[in-house]
Amino acid sequence: NWKILETEHFEIYYYPEMKELAQQGGFFAEEAYKQLESKFNHSLNNRVPLIFYSSHLHFQQTNTTGGFIPEGVGGFFEFMQGRVVIPADGSLSRFRHVIRHELVHVFMHSKVARVLVDHRIPQDRMPPLWFTEGLAEVWSTVADDQSEMLIRDAVLNNYIVPLQNMESIYGTFLMYKQGQYILKYIEEKYGEERLMLLLENF
Repeated sequence: NWKILETEHFEIYYYPEMKELAQQGGFFAEEAYKQLESKFNHSLNNRVPLIFYSSHLHFQQTNTTGGFIPEGVGGFFEFMQGRVVIPADGSLSRFRHVIRHELVHVFMHSKVARVLVDHRIPQDRMPPLWFTEGLAEVWSTVADDQSEMLIRDAVLNNYIVPLQNMESIYGTFLMYKQGQYILKYIEEKYGEERLMLLLENF
């Protein structure tokens, strides 16, 4: 029995027992929107649909995408129809992180698509996955003990992937974290604006 909560920039789909969580998610989404609008120097034309599920089990049964969703997926941006689909797992900090992470994808996709249309280039290209996921992590969370441990272990045991071979890792947690650490390094050494320069020159 889906309900819709409309905020300034979002249409939030939820079921009645999740009303309080939907309102909290709407607050997180609007908070992220203001920050990302500034970082990307870009506004979205339409309200973004956010579909919230009250548990990962319900989320795995979503029909917004085909196939079965693996246990490790914490949310996704379904870019063909511009929908963001996110489960709650009881942690408000993780809920906020995933909302922000997926909204980075929404803004990036919108900005790249607008530039491609302006230049009459087919909309069949995006930056490499390590960059898109890395930027989504840099702008939605901070490095924590788990990510530090993963990167240190990869370096010490020689399975860190060199920059020139980054395309060879695809869809793994290591790819997310390597992307995050590479972009964090660029941000700290050369300034945050360089991340947008990379995207804008893509």
